[in-house]
Amino acid sequence: MIHLTLRAGIRSMPLTDPLLDGRVGSDLIKLEACGATPYTDTFRRMARDLAYDIAEMPVATQLLLADAGAPLTAMPIVLAGGGLPHAALVCLTDSDIHGPASLRGKRIAIRAYAQTTGVWIRGVLQHEYDVAPAELTWATTEDSHVASFVDPANVQRVEDKDLVALLRRREVDAIVASPHVVKGATDLRPVIEDAATAAQAWAQREGVHGVNHVLSVQRALIERAPWAAGELARCFTAARDLAAHDAQDGKRFTPYGDTANRRSIDLMLRYAHEQQMTARRFEYDDLFIAWPQALEA
Repeated sequence: MIHLTLRAGIRSMPLTDPLLDGRVGSDLIKLEACGATPYTDTFRRMARDLAYDIAEMPVATQLLLADAGAPLTAMPIVLAGGGLPHAALVCLTDSDIHGPASLRGKRIAIRAYAQTTGVWIRGVLQHEYDVAPAELTWATTEDSHVASFVDPANVQRVEDKDLVALLRRREVDAIVASPHVVKGATDLRPVIEDAATAAQAWAQREGVHGVNHVLSVQRALIERAPWAAGELARCFTAARDLAAHDAQDGKRFTPYGDTANRRSIDLMLRYAHEQQMTARRFEYDDLFIAWPQALEA
């Protein structure tokens, strides 16, 4: 017997398709997928209007919502992660930028200052290369998903939303962009030399992996049905395991749960506070409800 029907801001992808197409089901919960198009609008609708019972959410947005006192919590169900930030910072191949130190005084374009990848990149620049965020000018194409967040003084808004076009017109010196945005571009290169090797060394040294999007949950849902968290954890874990089993290319997905993700998310929360994004230093347990012990393995 279904006890809850949940409005779910969840997009179709290998991790969630087994839930959305019925291969993984629940006798207790039914998900009605009703995310926005493009899927990034789902984040804004959840952040500003509480439009869903559960939704995919960038960690940085979830953090800003916690800082703003929004009635949301989160679960360590990693719906986007695994990638490391170093390669996302790119410049033109013929640029005079030769490593992160060359960025001082330069202009970098990014979708939004509060974007999760931006938090990671700025943390890496500061702690690995001694380049502070305040030494750079950040050109953004939009504001934060969280209405109350105010960009720092060294952030400028630009009209053109095409980051690569901005870079090619040399209106900015570098951009922060996801791999699919720059895929196949022969005139672009990472600012960090041998970015993949540098990223792996950093991840091993810090004991972390990339975490970008998790599952945001309305607190009212957990208060009304405390058992729902465990059932959601079971369903999403079963869907992930099925996706891993069906993967044709041996793809491995970021693990779920507290043990696997606490260190990584804590580091990102520390970076965000250093970047003056939050009034206080949040820690993992401030954002996430406990993961069922039975699923930690």
